[in-house]
Amino acid sequence: MVAEFLDQIKEITAHGALSMAIALGIKLNLFEALAEVSSEENPATPEQVAKIASLKPRYVREWLCAMACGGIIEVDTTGEKFWIKKDRVEIMIGPNRNHAFTQTSMFPSYGKVFYDIVNVFKKDGPYEWIILRMPIFIRLCPHCLNLGTRKH
Repeated sequence: MVAEFLDQIKEITAHGALSMAIALGIKLNLFEALAEVSSEENPATPEQVAKIASLKPRYVREWLCAMACGGIIEVDTTGEKFWIKKDRVEIMIGPNRNHAFTQTSMFPSYGKVFYDIVNVFKKDGPYEWIILRMPIFIRLCPHCLNLGTRKH
């Protein structure tokens, strides 16, 4: 039982890190860059992706490896070339990108207000939920806007 629980916690942690890496890829247009220069028939190197995205190849390589380890993109047997499966491209890039995929972009916003939320939880902390008035929270949770005026 304990081992299963620890495995569950490890999986949650890994998925959290992967979510942040996906959000990074969305913000830096790395998925678009990878799709532009690669296919299963002609996978791309990190250098090719970095050139298209105007980013540093070393960090692009790390990101590509994280995405491949997470099963988000594909990597060849050499571990040097990457691509997005055809059936995933539309989910991951473009104007019709799937909402489930882009939801990972909210996690960095939560990180920005983590310590503000910690303080709100404290008994002697502020009552007003100013953080809920931030654009990310307004988009994700518009019905929460009146929470700041309630006593708890």
